[in-house]
Amino acid sequence: MPAISIIVPVYNAEKYIHKCIDSILSQTFADFELLLIDDGSRDNSGKICDEYANKDFRIKAFHKENGGVASARQNGMMHAIGEYLIHVDPDDWIDVDMLEYLYQEAKRTNADITVCDYNVVWHNGEIKKVNVNLPKDNIVCLKKILLGEIHSSLGNKLIKRSLYFDNGIFFICGLNMCEDLSVMFRLMYYAEKVAYIPKSLYNYLQGRAGSYTSSTMNLAQQKDAIALINLFEDFFRGKNVTSEIYKEIRYYKAGTLCKIALFGDIVYYRQTKDTFKDVRFIDLLTQPTVGIRRKVCGILLYCRCMFILNFIRKIRN
Repeated sequence: MPAISIIVPVYNAEKYIHKCIDSILSQTFADFELLLIDDGSRDNSGKICDEYANKDFRIKAFHKENGGVASARQNGMMHAIGEYLIHVDPDDWIDVDMLEYLYQEAKRTNADITVCDYNVVWHNGEIKKVNVNLPKDNIVCLKKILLGEIHSSLGNKLIKRSLYFDNGIFFICGLNMCEDLSVMFRLMYYAEKVAYIPKSLYNYLQGRAGSYTSSTMNLAQQKDAIALINLFEDFFRGKNVTSEIYKEIRYYKAGTLCKIALFGDIVYYRQTKDTFKDVRFIDLLTQPTVGIRRKVCGILLYCRCMFILNFIRKIRN
């Protein structure tokens, strides 16, 4: 049994996938399996996956009909047999010693989740180092994840496979915006121990064509956002958690409301407005991760000042 299963969901990534896979094969830690999940790619991505699988016994290529990134990740999980799991996106790459650092720290501390810092890399070559500064307490981590202060991406997190399966934590097929958050908040809730390595070892390519960015929201993404909020509430209902958790959920709702106000479908918002019925004016005013323009729009929607809001939406570009 390999120590680590690396899952790479692949969709139309022929321009990037070589760099991703090569960075994995260059690891100083060699006890891994690499699962390449071709999610119905229309370019040469599937062929590239097969070529790599034919060259290295540790690589397995799987092909499926297109179902979105959540279904691809879940497909990989069902084939994975490693003690630990990690997900790497096909347009990203990892430093040569990332797996070694994460695995050694996970073993040393017996951590359920081991996290490292990461770099955000832009196409123009600009690099931003992100220091996670992970707290040792899993509930404090959970609050920061809900608030967005800790990114929910799975790429910089080595997670015990048993943490997923013992607690019935799986990806929700069809939920393709924040699909990582949909599992990460549950994993963090159940984690008994978390560990942190203050080294930037994962490289996240930002802004490639066709990728989701936080500056937009189409109707499908808006529906995913509502589904995610419902998942939060269903999961925590009846659980013994502090009022701070519910405060962070309200902040998450407030941030979503602000985004809908500026970019979303107002008709669909009206159909789902009960989702936001517990959001308070003070939540919108004090939400710490939302910019001023979105905050103003969220307040205008909350106060039903639609004439002004529509004017801002009209001129936003």
